[in-house]
Amino acid sequence: MIVFLDFDGTLHEIECQHWGEFKHVLKLEQVLNDFPSVKIVISSSWRCRETLSELQLHFSEHFRHRIIDVTPQLADSNVPLARFKEISLWLERNDYQGAWIAIDDQHCEFPKVNDGFSQYLHPNLIAPHKRFGICEEDMRILRTRLTSLCQ
Repeated sequence: MIVFLDFDGTLHEIECQHWGEFKHVLKLEQVLNDFPSVKIVISSSWRCRETLSELQLHFSEHFRHRIIDVTPQLADSNVPLARFKEISLWLERNDYQGAWIAIDDQHCEFPKVNDGFSQYLHPNLIAPHKRFGICEEDMRILRTRLTSLCQ
């Protein structure tokens, strides 16, 4: 099971006063600690300026080994659905066929699902509100999805 993780608007507010203050990391780690088989791939734009080792430093020491990779960068990051395409490219390059979830405040970077009446967020996406980052409700949704997917 893979979680593709964004940072800005997810692990801290998008307009965080103290850049790099990852105030929601422990909240995320607490949920993921109950699912030890879940690995994290960083999809955040931070992957463009930090190495994997540097990205791991934003997490607790006991948790860092679970951050295993970063998504590839597209030649043109301004293409529609760029984040989803980067995740899809990672899945393809790694021949990954398992379940995955993305936690990303940029829901417009993911295709919507249309049931004929309404459009809904992509089913693999948990989209926190960028002004606040992940909240208790997002963590409840994550826990519920992981429980059903990791059985």
